[in-house]
Amino acid sequence: MGLKDFRAALEALPEKASNDDIIDFLAGVSVSFMPPEDAMKALILAAKRVAEYAQAVSDEPDAECDCPRCTARRAAQVKH
Repeated sequence: MGLKDFRAALEALPEKASNDDIIDFLAGVSVSFMPPEDAMKALILAAKRVAEYAQAVSDEPDAECDCPRCTARRAAQVKH
């Protein structure tokens, strides 16, 4: 899979792509560039990194985000 194929596959994703669509896309890209066993290891590592990032982001409210979750977390922080 070359860059043109990757771009075409990415653009072919539906505008409201579901979890399954995204999972299939990532798995297809991984297997296209590496053997299946290596692709599995890479996808597991990628999932771990995403989980670590999501945990770090969820632990601290974003100072610039106006969503209700971040606003409530900022309000709940103890001010010294």
